[in-house]
Amino acid sequence: MWEAVAHWAAKVKLGVEIEIIKLLGEDTIDRGSYVLVLRDYAVKVVSGEPSVPQSVSGVTQYSEQKWTDDPSDLMESAREGSLCSRIFLRVNSISR
Repeated sequence: MWEAVAHWAAKVKLGVEIEIIKLLGEDTIDRGSYVLVLRDYAVKVVSGEPSVPQSVSGVTQYSEQKWTDDPSDLMESAREGSLCSRIFLRVNSISR
């Protein structure tokens, strides 16, 4: 199930087809009215070029993307509640 969701999200949120390499980590966060459970995967893009936002209605979309070699760029979003950023930083032993 999780892998199917990763493939779906890659397509509708980034416009790409992926191959899953490995699970990086999982975490949960209480958002008040619901509990979010999220997994981060290492993936390989096999088709397409990541682009945001996608023109898929009814799905939340990313508003921007940034390519970087500096994982500390994720610290601000992690502090603001981004669960995927928190997982990535933890897996890579980077303190936020």
